[in-house]
Amino acid sequence: MQKQKYFIFRFVILVTMALLVGCTSSTATPQQIVASGPSPSFVVTPTLTQTPVPTSTLTPTLTPQPTSTETPTITPSATPNMVMPGTFYAGGCGSTEMSQGGQLVFCVNSVTVDNNRHMIFDVTWKLSDIPSGFTVTKRSDQGNRKMYLIDNLGNRYNHSAGGGGAYTSVVVTDGDPVAGWFDFGQPPIGAFTFDFHDDDNRIVIGGISLYGGPTVQSIHLKSFALDPYPMSLNYQEEIWQPSILEGGTILLASKKVHFCTLRAVPPSQPKGAFKSNTAIGNITFDIYGYFDDGIGLFVREYVYASGLSGLNPNMKPFFLVTIPADNSLACILDSSSLLLSVSVNQP
Repeated sequence: MQKQKYFIFRFVILVTMALLVGCTSSTATPQQIVASGPSPSFVVTPTLTQTPVPTSTLTPTLTPQPTSTETPTITPSATPNMVMPGTFYAGGCGSTEMSQGGQLVFCVNSVTVDNNRHMIFDVTWKLSDIPSGFTVTKRSDQGNRKMYLIDNLGNRYNHSAGGGGAYTSVVVTDGDPVAGWFDFGQPPIGAFTFDFHDDDNRIVIGGISLYGGPTVQSIHLKSFALDPYPMSLNYQEEIWQPSILEGGTILLASKKVHFCTLRAVPPSQPKGAFKSNTAIGNITFDIYGYFDDGIGLFVREYVYASGLSGLNPNMKPFFLVTIPADNSLACILDSSSLLLSVSVNQP
């Protein structure tokens, strides 16, 4: 029994010593802590890629840089940096179907840049297939901001002046163009190409280029007497020239539209059918027209109605215009420009 107790005591001592040895501190070793949750699919780690240094081979930016000359000076050169004075036969036409029927064709026929570098756009409106029973009036576009230009630099131009059918209400005759003009002011340096917007009729005539010098480099005006009336008009020598018919009648003949002529004739009863009462600038004409089989040309008769200051009210000046069928629009436009300049001679 005593031996059994000794054995038990000795066993306890051994267990106690083993426990003490197990509790002895040991040198700590760093352990990586592994998260118990799932690891992320992508780890965003900043890279150490070096930022490229700009070199001289980079494409230049399109940011406009100020020039050393702040005030533009018109200096003749082989490659001008601005639109120069002259007449440019550039433009085009656009068309649209009218809501009440009929088709409208709107055209930019030419652009004249005057000596102040104002851009004068010559335009026409022509309405065809007007439904029977309808009378169509083209309203004045004076103050209409839906007729404007946008240039290749993104600038917008509103018209500041106009004439003919542009700034006058006109009753439109089926198939007969109404001529007018708009002054859009001066373009800045670098503006050479223009888009004409008619937002009322959803028409845009784009790519009107005034680059490279005008077709007519200069404008020379001369006076032409309108015998037998105490009147005269101014014609552009680059476009018109005086010509003498058999019998001594003097008329103006177009240099660019063959068989397009204009002359004054003594008052008489018009031969043609009445077409319209139309204002050309400040002057209103009753217009008649017919086709002359003998010469193979259309003829327009312009009978003065009103608008000239200082003219005897009983006097009704009468003008004849011959018009070739293959280029009628250009002839009518140029003739209208002539009639814009009609004036009474001063004593």
